[in-house]
Amino acid sequence: MAAPRMSDRVAEWRRASAMFVCGLLVFETLTGLLAWLGPFAVWNQVGVLVHGAVGLVFLVPYGLYQLRHWRTYRQARLTHVKLTGYFSMGATVVAAVSGVVLTAQAAFGRRISYAWDVVHIVATIGVVAAVVPHVLTLVLRNRKGRQPLAHQLRRAERVFAMGS
Repeated sequence: MAAPRMSDRVAEWRRASAMFVCGLLVFETLTGLLAWLGPFAVWNQVGVLVHGAVGLVFLVPYGLYQLRHWRTYRQARLTHVKLTGYFSMGATVVAAVSGVVLTAQAAFGRRISYAWDVVHIVATIGVVAAVVPHVLTLVLRNRKGRQPLAHQLRRAERVFAMGS
């Protein structure tokens, strides 16, 4: 089955929930990578607390957005873009679940589990490895587009990037 019409694709790029979720995902990725790779310092420990709090806030908007996004595109034919989308969704779910477990362990236990920490780090790498090609492939494909409304699609992508 075909993907949504061009006007629907423009609307998807302009969707506020997509920008909000993407912005949260970028924030969580950057703060998580900084916590993982950054020095052991007070500012980084505060960053971990903020990362955990924002991560908990991220759960509901992400779930609602992802369900809606999946419903919109589930009938589209299977392509590499759709596969990277499914991998992105799976990796993000694993990162979210492991993040909740780590947050609970940090809040109520004496220490976090090394295994859950590794799962969370690997899932984060998986999210980046899947989301970047998922979005970038669409943007690059749309740059070459000569179809009607292609200029509106490119403008909507810029709005998405700035809104995120």
